[in-house]
This record gives sequence, C-alpha cells and structure tokens, in this order.
Amino acid sequence: MSLRLMLLGALGPLLALVLYFSGQELLRLKRNAEALEQVARIATEAEVLSDLVHELQKERGYSAGFTSSRGKNFAAELMAQRQATDAVLSGFFEAVPETEHAATATIATAREKLADLPELRGGIDRFALTVPELAATYTGLVNLLLTAGREMRDIARSPATGALMEAHEEIGLAKESAGLARAMGATGLGTDVFPPQVHRRFMDLTARETAFLARAAEVLHRPALLDELHGTPAAQALVPMVETISSLPYGGARGALTAPAWFAASTAWIDALRELETRLSRQTSALALTTAQKARSSLLITGALTLLAALAMTGLAVLIAEFVTRRLGRLTSVMMEFVEGRFEAWVPYIQSRGEIGQMAQSIYRFKQLSRAAIEKRAQDEAQLNARHQQVVDLVTEGLNALARADLTLRFDTPLAEEYDAIRNDFNTASARLAEVMRAVAGTVGEIEERSRGLRGSAVDLAERTTTQVETISRTAETVSGLTGSLAETNGALKDVKDLADEAKGRADRSGEVVRNAVAAMDRIAASSGRIAQITAVIEDISFQTNLLALNAGVEAARAGQAGKGFAVVAMEVQGLASRSANAALEIKELIEESAREVSGGVNLVGETGEALQAILEQILRVDAVLSNISATAEAQNRELQGVDSAMMRMRDLTSQNTEVADASRDASTELAEGAQRLSALVSEFDLRAPRGADSPKPGEASMAQGRAA
Repeated sequence: MSLRLMLLGALGPLLALVLYFSGQELLRLKRNAEALEQVARIATEAEVLSDLVHELQKERGYSAGFTSSRGKNFAAELMAQRQATDAVLSGFFEAVPETEHAATATIATAREKLADLPELRGGIDRFALTVPELAATYTGLVNLLLTAGREMRDIARSPATGALMEAHEEIGLAKESAGLARAMGATGLGTDVFPPQVHRRFMDLTARETAFLARAAEVLHRPALLDELHGTPAAQALVPMVETISSLPYGGARGALTAPAWFAASTAWIDALRELETRLSRQTSALALTTAQKARSSLLITGALTLLAALAMTGLAVLIAEFVTRRLGRLTSVMMEFVEGRFEAWVPYIQSRGEIGQMAQSIYRFKQLSRAAIEKRAQDEAQLNARHQQVVDLVTEGLNALARADLTLRFDTPLAEEYDAIRNDFNTASARLAEVMRAVAGTVGEIEERSRGLRGSAVDLAERTTTQVETISRTAETVSGLTGSLAETNGALKDVKDLADEAKGRADRSGEVVRNAVAAMDRIAASSGRIAQITAVIEDISFQTNLLALNAGVEAARAGQAGKGFAVVAMEVQGLASRSANAALEIKELIEESAREVSGGVNLVGETGEALQAILEQILRVDAVLSNISATAEAQNRELQGVDSAMMRMRDLTSQNTEVADASRDASTELAEGAQRLSALVSEFDLRAPRGADSPKPGEASMAQGRAA
C-alpha cells in the first residue's frame, strides 16, 4: 500500500466520524421536522375531535334538560343540536387518520358507540332513560373521544408544542367538566326540588373545572389566565348562577334562575372555553408548522455545511498526502541512488524541521557511513584476497606434487590463523600417505617373491603329477595284461590289501608335510589381509583428500570471482582422490581374488599331498609284491585281479590330482601377475624423505628412477 493511500486512510476515519455525526444531526433534524409536521396535523385533527366533543356535550346537556323536564324544556333546541352533531359526525372519521392510527382500539370503540347514537336518542325521546343513564352514555362517548385525543397527542409530543398541547388537553377536560355541570344544573333546576346527589355532583364538577383551568394556566405559564377567563361576559353572567345553585342546600332561594337561563349561561361559558381551546389548537398547529419549517431550513443548511466540510476535509487530506508523499518521494529517490552506489546526489530538506528534516539528516548520515563502509570493505577485501592467494598457492603446489605422485613435499611456512589448518592437514595427509605407500611397497615385494616361489612349486608339482599319471597308466596296462595270464596269483591279493591298509596308515603320517604346506599358504593369506588393511588406509586417505577438496571448493565459492582458480584446483584434487580410491578398490578386489585362490590352493595341495604320499607308498609295496608274485605268478591270479582294480582307481585319482595341480599352477601365475601390477602402481609414488616447499622439485628422470626402484 502506498504512503498516499495510508495518509488518506488515516484521515478517512476522521472524515467518516465527521460525516457520521453530521448525518446523525441531519437525521435528528429530519425526524424533528417530521414530528413537528405530524404535530401540526394532529393539532388540526384535535380541533375536529374537539368540535365533535363540543357538540356531544351540548347534546348531552339539552338531553338532560329535556328528560328532567319531561319534554317541557329544550325540545326545539335538542332537535337543532342533534342536527349540528350529525353535521360534524358525517365526515369525522375521514378527517382524523392520525388519531385513528394512534388510537385504533379507542376509535373502534367510539365508532361502535356512535353507531348506537340513534338508539340512544330514541330512548331519550320516549323518556325511557333517566338523566344519570343518558348522561353516563354521553359521558362515556365523550371520554372515549378525549382518550383518543390524548393517545394521539402522546405519540407526537414536541418540546416546542408540548405546553400548548398539554394546556389544550387541560382546557378540554375543564370544558367536559363544565358541560357535565351544565347538565347537572339543568337537571336540578328542571325539578321542583334540586336533588342532593345532583347538587353534590354539580359542586364536584365545578371544582374539577376550576382545577383543570388552573393546571392549564400553570402549563402555559400564564397565571393571569383564570382572571382573563373570569373577566369575560360569559363568566360574569355564570358566576352568580353558580353561587345561587351552590347555596340552595343551605337555605338559598332560586329566585328568577331557571333551567333555560342556566343552560344558556353555561353554554356561553362553554363556548368561551371552546374558543380558548380552538385558539390553543391553532397556536399549536401554527407553532408546529413554523418550527418544522425552521427544522427543514436547519436541515438544508446543516446538510450544505456538512457537504462543504466534507469536501474541505477531503481536499485538505489530499493536500497533506501530496505534500508528505512528494517530499518522501524525493528522499526515496536519493536513497535509491545511494543503494545503487551513487553517493554524489544532494540530500534535500536537510535544513527542514520536523520529521522530514530528521529523515533527511538520517539519510545524509547514512551517506557518510556508507562511504566509510565501502572504503573499509575494499581494504578488508584486499587483505582477504592476499590470504586466499596464499592458500591457493599452497594447495596448487601441493596438488601438483600429488599429481606427480610426489609424497615428499612439506609446507613449513604458517598461513593465516583461520587457514593454517589446511597446511597442517596437507602435511599430515601427505606423510600418512607416504608411510602407507612404503608399507604397501614392502608388502607387495613379499607377495611377489612368494608368488614366484609358489608358481614354481605348482609347475613342478604339475609336471611330476603328469609323469606319475603316465607311469601309472603304463603299469595299469601291464597289470591288466598279466591278469589274464596270471589267474593263479589271486591268493596274493590278500597281501596287496594288507599292504594297502598299511599304506593308508603311512598316508596319515605324511599329513604333517601337507599341513606345513597349508601353513605356508595361510601365511600368504595373512599377507593378503595386511594388503587389504593397507588398501583401506589408502581409501581413508582418498576420503580425507576428497573432503579437503570439498572444503577448498567451499572456500573458493566464498571467495567469489577471486576463488575461481582455487575451485579448479579443488576439483583436480577431488579427481585425484577419486582415482586413488578406484585404484585402492581394484587392489582390494585383486587381493580378495588372490586370497580365494590361495585358499583353494591350500585345499588342493593338502589333497594332492595325501594322494601323492599314498601313491608313493603303494607303488613301493606293489613293486615288492610284484617281485614276489613274479615267482609265483600263476598261483596269484586272483590277487593280480584285485591289484588291477586298485590300479584303475589309482589312475582315476591321479588324473584328478593332475587337474588340481594345473589349477594351482594357474592360480599361482595370476597371483604373481597381480603382485607385479600392485608393485608397478606403488612404484609410481615418490617415497623418499620429506622435503620443504622451497626444495627443488625432482625431474622426470628422478621420478622414473623412483618408479623403477
């Protein structure tokens, strides 16, 4: 994410917060305006509601006077009032949608009650209802309408119009009390004697009316409201009548006060209250409309100011972001030049204050430190290259000597501390390899000498065995020919059998000679084992040399371009170590093969010795027996037949011994050839006394003489 977006993102929450609170204020103003407009509509509906209540109150009064006088009073007035009530009622429900929405249940009940109004009027006309009954019905209907108006005003109260609406409600309650008092007065005055219970009800309603008016004056903060109302002509005409009615239970006289006169005065007073109620309703509506208009204006002004503030903050945020990012961009470009190694660029804003100036000063300091570090690195690289060159020269010279099979080279001049282990390891490996090769050379000489002797013995044995086979064959043929003519010599064969048993015993005694031959072959096998150990040492040296080459390759890789030549030398050392390991492996295989052949030769020599010894003894005894048998050939025919069979078996055994002797001769020859090859390989190494790195290197002729030796 770019710095510009980060700065804008940092200022974004502040702008969002401003927009949020501005939106909340706009929403509040909008709701306030809508509430005030609703108050204005409710005030208008309250006036319609009050008109119906007022007409019902008057109808209630006329009905009470009509009923109490049994039709003598207010007959015409009641009919006219009923028409006035019906005129107001005809469009009432269509004119109060807000009221019906706010007080659905109350308006529904009032609708049912108003639907029963014709039935109520019929009962009044028939004098089927008493004054309390009809008054209670009318009062219940009026109370339903007043309750609906109160519920309607409760959902749309506003601080601006709350006092007017409450005062309007109190005036309506006072007017209801005045209407009930009018009915009670007309009822009492319509009879000969003012009933006590009607009088008590009249006094209670008058007191309630006064209390409601006082509450309205208090809500409106107009203490003089009662005085203003009492100063009206209607109040001045009504007050003496109220005092006259109030004194009736205490001995007062009616005088000229009649029910029509009281009703007319009460109606005038109620009209005055109605006028005040209407005036308050209109004031409420006008104030609500005025306040709503102001709220709408405030809404527009606040919205415009909010939009301007948002635009201004957005512009300021963009300017700040551009101001900061451009300066940081210039500093960043300077830093990129420093990173690329160009330290000639000038660092801007270095004299500025604040974070930008501090950043510029830090960049300038970085520039100075980078220059010093580059110079220091160049010096360190020069020293390191010199040390590396010493190591490369040492390894190069040492590997050249190894390539020439020269194991006499030693390095005495110490290298740097961290590289001197290479010199020590090379000297140690070279000395160890020379020691091993000298031991191998001595062992190879012994093997070669013994293999030559073994080969000569095997050849001699093979020749003698061949001669013996031929002699035994001729003897067998002779004995076979004599068998046919000397049948009488069969008796002598028992002596031949006894002699054969004796020859077996002598063959056991001749095993000592064969065991000595086997011991000689075991010593040859032991020498082969020593050669195998020496070969293992050569393999270990090859592994150490390979590891040394690997370490040299790692150091060459660390040296980078300067270590390329060192890496080539390390590869050559590794190749030489691999060839040494292969040669050691070949020697090991040849020695193992020679060991197997020697082991086989031991067995064959043992068997050959036994067979030859037995044959030798048997031939001697057979010769003696044949000398004796020659005198009595005809008597020993049966014995000669047994001798013939024995000679045939001896011929077969001798043939087998011939094959074994030939195999032993071949194995001895191969062992001698392997020893010669191993000797030729060892002779390639220069095993003279060690010399220093500064000693003159031997020439090609010297190397040839060393290999020949």
